[in-house]
Amino acid sequence: VGSGWSLAEWKGYGGLDLGTICDSVFDSIAEKQTLSDEEMGKLQALFQERTIGAALNLVDKRMIQKVESASGRSLYLVAGSQPQPYVCFKRFCPCPYFQMSVINKSQALLCKHVIGARLADSLRRVEVLSVSNEEFTSWMLQDNEVGGAQSQVP
Repeated sequence: VGSGWSLAEWKGYGGLDLGTICDSVFDSIAEKQTLSDEEMGKLQALFQERTIGAALNLVDKRMIQKVESASGRSLYLVAGSQPQPYVCFKRFCPCPYFQMSVINKSQALLCKHVIGARLADSLRRVEVLSVSNEEFTSWMLQDNEVGGAQSQVP
């Protein structure tokens, strides 16, 4: 976790849930639709600086798409080192870093893919793909075809 705090210290801070703290930071960014110095400082307190930089790079290169179902559910497609984009959610990514550093070792809160997706969404710098509930379900099941065609994250 950024700012020299360990994850254990954050978890014990005021009894607050870190997921809720992260959500409030992204909500604040979305409300202003800009990444102010104040919000950047909050991100740096929660995440490693190199992870934030990598996430901002994904946003700047427009490597993120948001898939929204007719009923309002959403997920993110984030380009990575694999040929297929990662299918990410608000607090989950199937990438190796997330599996190892977030889930297994509790050394990080989120990976660059999820941070990038949340930032892109908050800053309104994400392409939104509207799909049927059935198509969305296929994405959730890792069947990465929308409308019969492979989606390509630039």
